[in-house]
Amino acid sequence: MDSPHLTTAAALPSPSPSESSSDTVTVPSATVGAGAAADLEGFRIPIPGLEAFYIPEFVTAEEEEYLLRKVDSAPKAKWRTLNGRRLQVWGGELSPSNALIVQPLPPWLTEYPDVVPRIGRTGIFDGTWLKMPNHVIVNEYLPGQGIFAHKDGPAYYPTVATLTLQGHAVMHYHAPLSSTPAHSLLLEPRSLVITTGELYTEYSHSIDAAEKDDFAAVELQNLALLSAEWRETAERGETVERQKRVSLTCRVVERTRKALATYARPKTNAPE
Repeated sequence: MDSPHLTTAAALPSPSPSESSSDTVTVPSATVGAGAAADLEGFRIPIPGLEAFYIPEFVTAEEEEYLLRKVDSAPKAKWRTLNGRRLQVWGGELSPSNALIVQPLPPWLTEYPDVVPRIGRTGIFDGTWLKMPNHVIVNEYLPGQGIFAHKDGPAYYPTVATLTLQGHAVMHYHAPLSSTPAHSLLLEPRSLVITTGELYTEYSHSIDAAEKDDFAAVELQNLALLSAEWRETAERGETVERQKRVSLTCRVVERTRKALATYARPKTNAPE
């Protein structure tokens, strides 16, 4: 699991947020070095024939607290409700033709903490002309809330990076035409999970609507990648009560629209 360039949240200092003194935090930050795409191998989830990565402690506890504070302080109009859950959309809205009507991402996603550039430095979006996410959905899950099995749809580049904050979740992946989970992952607080390839395009994913998770009843594909505390909890088969979980689903919409103009990826940057 050790990686010489892709380091997690205890590595190097990052700039503090340029806000009021009461909102200022100076903490170390995760850093992804040059050539980081290859370094993701140390975080690969061992699912034969499928591609996914799990990075624990992708943000620090201080960064997590700051992000949660910014989510909670968003204007009331920014929240919307879908299937009983609350969510926020950042980066713009999708048009009926699946082009992104672009809006700037907020500084608390791009500057401090530098979540979006940090994800970009993993190299997972190098196949796009953007190189990093331009669309982020903030989902709030209260205990007892989940999400039905679904795919993310054709508007997005076929890779997604999901940051989990505050509470944990167990994510299930379902093979085509199957309601039974084929693979399950524990998403611990402050972790980043990256799903790409066939696991993204062919498998649906879900979270059970439950008040607690029984780890004796689930086989976790990312067990060896978990932090020590969560790994031991899962290995003992404990039952863990859920807390409120906030997830940041970070993706790339390659077709973007600003005013009446639509921009697609330049042909020179098209993947081979």
